[in-house]
Amino acid sequence: MRLAGHGDRVPPIALRALSRSPGQRVSGSLSAPNSHQPRQCSEASGSITLRALTPLRISALSTESEWQPVARPTVAVITTNYNHARYLPESIGAVLAQTRIPDEYLLIDDASTDGSRAVMASLTAGRPWIRILHNDRNLGVIPSANRALAETSCDYVFFLSADDRLAPAFIERSLSLLERHPSAAICSALTDAIDVDGRPLGVFGSAVVASADSWLSPRDAREALLRYGVWVWGNTTVIRRDALIELGGLRAELGSRADGALHVLLPLRYGACFIPAPLASFRVVQDSYSQHERRDPVQYQRVEQQLLALLRAAGEIVPAEYIQNRQRLLSLQTAYDAALLREAGILFGGSSRPLTTLGRRLRTDLTLLGLLWRYRAAWWADRQRTRRVRATLGRAGIRPEDTYS
Repeated sequence: MRLAGHGDRVPPIALRALSRSPGQRVSGSLSAPNSHQPRQCSEASGSITLRALTPLRISALSTESEWQPVARPTVAVITTNYNHARYLPESIGAVLAQTRIPDEYLLIDDASTDGSRAVMASLTAGRPWIRILHNDRNLGVIPSANRALAETSCDYVFFLSADDRLAPAFIERSLSLLERHPSAAICSALTDAIDVDGRPLGVFGSAVVASADSWLSPRDAREALLRYGVWVWGNTTVIRRDALIELGGLRAELGSRADGALHVLLPLRYGACFIPAPLASFRVVQDSYSQHERRDPVQYQRVEQQLLALLRAAGEIVPAEYIQNRQRLLSLQTAYDAALLREAGILFGGSSRPLTTLGRRLRTDLTLLGLLWRYRAAWWADRQRTRRVRATLGRAGIRPEDTYS
């Protein structure tokens, strides 16, 4: 669930930029000293219960004034791993190098066969705030993540992929913003992309919904969702644990879209924080969890339909227009996949009706072109935002030509 921006102008929706006094400035430095000592989180329940969503009316949404700040909130980092031993030194090293180290770090190995357990043990020895969990058999990403989630009771959780990286100030900057806005259930930032060998590909294209570290109310999040789509990147997302538990944790039936559901529902229910700076790097690989799922059109459509059903069940807080647009795009993708399958049958099955199939394919493509024409203004605005943000990043030391989109 990719870079757009607003230059020096805060968008017209009612975003509240983080106010700072000289002694309260959130540091973006990557070399700040680590003065935070991990705190032991209270004993966890040990289980996550999947429950149905309670539909909410917009008028029932809470406001920031109803929430009390949490003094020194705790945070747990969770990493699930399956046969990623080659990347573990980078991801674990990134956590150990944080300017604000987490209070807990849970590593869960999903029955790897490449020596991952030994790598984990050697890299984390002597650090009691790090726990290593092992699955006796391969359970998959979502069940493993939920197992680790049930093992912690920290105020916030962050799911770090075994092959991703973090900027040293990621946790410090995210927690500083969340501490000031305790009603927010989620905080995200921009992300860099790297290839399989760790070479930088630049800043990945994504909507920038604020030009400074900001809090979006649920109403602001609703307007931003309609204007930009989902702006949250999972590899930069710190989540309030109680809000995640209320949704039943990560839902296995949604597969690689499990975090995507959170990226829609949490901002709309509780509001969100946003940092317009790249604070993490995700690795672009062909054998990723989401890529495997996307290669199976039937599985992809099933998961998307379940996600749409979940969003509808959330009540009126999810804009009907957003659900309708997502359903239209899924229908177009389904028709497109079906056309490709029919063409494959002609090419390899010797069908004598290529013109009929070609006509269906053209109708599908024309429908897609019609949708693209309808949203041409939004596409052009997105391109303009991308140029402005790349220029801003360039002034911060990131070359615009290095951005990845």
